[in-house]
Amino acid sequence: MRKLIWGLITVLALAGCGGGDSAEKYVQEGMAHFQKQEYDQAIASYEKAVKLEPKAAAAYNLLGMAYRFKYNQLGSPENRAKEIAAFEKAMEVDPKFWVAMINLGATHYHQGDKVKAAPLFKKALELNPGHPEKAQIEKMMAETPELTHAEIGKMSDEELIAELVKAKFELAQLQSQLAQYMNKTYPSTQSGMGECLRDEVFLQGVLEPKAKKALVKTNAIIDEIKRRGLQLK
Repeated sequence: MRKLIWGLITVLALAGCGGGDSAEKYVQEGMAHFQKQEYDQAIASYEKAVKLEPKAAAAYNLLGMAYRFKYNQLGSPENRAKEIAAFEKAMEVDPKFWVAMINLGATHYHQGDKVKAAPLFKKALELNPGHPEKAQIEKMMAETPELTHAEIGKMSDEELIAELVKAKFELAQLQSQLAQYMNKTYPSTQSGMGECLRDEVFLQGVLEPKAKKALVKTNAIIDEIKRRGLQLK
């Protein structure tokens, strides 16, 4: 899977460097250093590439990846900041560059900022619905509350009650789906076992996280309603 994605990034990077052989040469040079875990040299090469071709979104993305791995080695906040800046620059150059969206979303997710990660993941999957790691990305999205406590706190009383009705309906639907999958029976055949496995993956990877997320959202709204002293219907 990683080889597939790395190969795709390589093609995108080379295709995105239209500034002549020099920019492409530095991208290839950077990739060679990156694969050898020579991250400082990779960064230097990618920076030369984007200087020659400022519109090469994929080269900025690779620069962000080099800073990510350098951060993983050294743990310097400066490297993390430069990683984020490089991914953001890639998206600025090409607002539809879903690879950078996923990378930036992953950075925010692993820093614990799931609220920032979710819209990036969502947009990336809209642009590339056939992403090979779609199930994993959707699972991470499902862990992210749609509304933060701050956003809930800013709602009017009427908006809060309306949002509760919506949240309860969503939760009831998900709980009904969960019950259907959990009570489902399968024929004791190879095809039945295959269907069971697919359903189990969907259940654990998508439905259960979504249901947990919906429950968190519903409880957060109820807590705010109680805090305000409003009457629950």
